[in-house]
Amino acid sequence: MAGLSMTDFEEQMRDVCSKSSVVKSVNLFASTENSNLWRILLKNDTAVDVDISFVDAYYSNAGKISFAHIKNNVRIFGADNAGGRWHWHPYEDPQRHDFVDKEIAFAEFLKHIEENLSK
Repeated sequence: MAGLSMTDFEEQMRDVCSKSSVVKSVNLFASTENSNLWRILLKNDTAVDVDISFVDAYYSNAGKISFAHIKNNVRIFGADNAGGRWHWHPYEDPQRHDFVDKEIAFAEFLKHIEENLSK
């Protein structure tokens, strides 16, 4: 994702979401000249289709990217490059920082959510 424009990031994110069985909708939630915050509503895994959680995906021209799975207004899972290093905020302890040596793509992040929702 390094070097992606805001438009490229949006196209990549929308493409990944369009192929996911857990995504209900993708909406631009907040925007400035230099950043965008996207809200991805997720489907519930019960018979009643109620949004129980969502993903916020943030991109800035300054290079900051973050993904957060939110439930009941609390981050339960995340990934970002704050501080210049990519890291996970795992489901087991979303406050923890598990650093990795590579970028975390939105597709990889959403795959983890799909796996978690199917449990």
